[in-house]
Amino acid sequence: MLAAGQMSMGTVVLGVFVALIVLASRARRYSRLFADAHWLEVGRGLGRVKAAALARVIRGDGDVPAGADDPRILATSAGLAIVYTVSEGAEGFVHHCSVSVIGGPTAHGVGGTFVSFAAKLLGLPHAELQCHVGSSTVHHAELSLDAARHAAVAALPVPELTRADLPALRREALEARRGVTWQGPSVEQASTPNPS
Repeated sequence: MLAAGQMSMGTVVLGVFVALIVLASRARRYSRLFADAHWLEVGRGLGRVKAAALARVIRGDGDVPAGADDPRILATSAGLAIVYTVSEGAEGFVHHCSVSVIGGPTAHGVGGTFVSFAAKLLGLPHAELQCHVGSSTVHHAELSLDAARHAAVAALPVPELTRADLPALRREALEARRGVTWQGPSVEQASTPNPS
């Protein structure tokens, strides 16, 4: 029979082991999310997503993305989901971009950085974005535009990215994320991994 002190030592060792497994898993996920290949995958996928959002403008309560096969959703190989929609109402157009990690919470360093990166490539004026984090940790950015400004944003192509473009674009996304005032209940709780 084991003494009480030996049992609690076993419990501590088991706890440390489980914590190390969780940390290793998160480190792998973050290294995949912030790898050059993933930034390129996101950049190259956003052109298709923008074209789909402009082709399927939401008017009224219908036609919101409902499934993974909706072309307004980019689900990446690293487990990131980016949804881009455009809706039209009486006041004009609303461009909406959301970012989340599939199957888990979205750290602010991931969601905020990739919202900023997507906004840059989609041609959305970053200084005018209304950004918030939902209770589910999904990061959102919205931009309201009149018809003329919507047409100007819609006409901007998503740039073709190369590996050489990444350092400057990544720096811009990180700086832009830091310059945004994020609203929402999850902002204070969000952890921020170091993407560099």
